[in-house]
Amino acid sequence: MALKDKYENYKQRKEAQRYFRSNNDQFLDSSQWMKVILYGLLASIGIGVVLGLVIYYTPITSLWFYIITGYLVAMAITKASGVQCQQAGYASVVFTFLSYVFSIMTMYVLGYASIGFNIGLTGIISLIWPSIKYMFTSSIISIILMIVGLYEAYMVSK
Repeated sequence: MALKDKYENYKQRKEAQRYFRSNNDQFLDSSQWMKVILYGLLASIGIGVVLGLVIYYTPITSLWFYIITGYLVAMAITKASGVQCQQAGYASVVFTFLSYVFSIMTMYVLGYASIGFNIGLTGIISLIWPSIKYMFTSSIISIILMIVGLYEAYMVSK
C-alpha cells in the first residue's frame, strides 16, 4: 500500500505542477517555446549577419555592437513569447551567442568572397567551429563585452 500511496501522491503533485504552470505566465508553454526557438533563431541569424556586415565594412568597429546585439535578440525573444521570465533569459543567452557566431561566420564568408572563393553551404557549415574558436581567442576586451552582451540579453528577457 505504501508504494501505491506514494504513486498517487506523485501523480497529484505532477497534476498540481501542470495546473500551476498552465495558469502562471512566468513559465513558457510548448507553443511559446516554439515561438521563442523560431523567432530566436531568425533574430540571431538576421542580427548576426547584419553585425558581421557592419563590422566587416566599417573601418571603425565598435565592440559595443555586441551589447546592442544582446539587447536586440532579447527583445525579439521577449516580444515573441510575450513573457519575461528566467526561461526566456536562458534562451536569449543561447541565441545571442549564436548571433555572435553568425556574425563571425559572415565576416569569414565576406573575406573569402573578396579573394574570389565561393565556399558554398558546406563551407559555411564548416566555419562554425573556427568562428567559436575565434570568439574565445580574440582580444580580452571583446570577450568581456561579449559576456556583458550575454548578461544584457539575460537581464532584458528576465
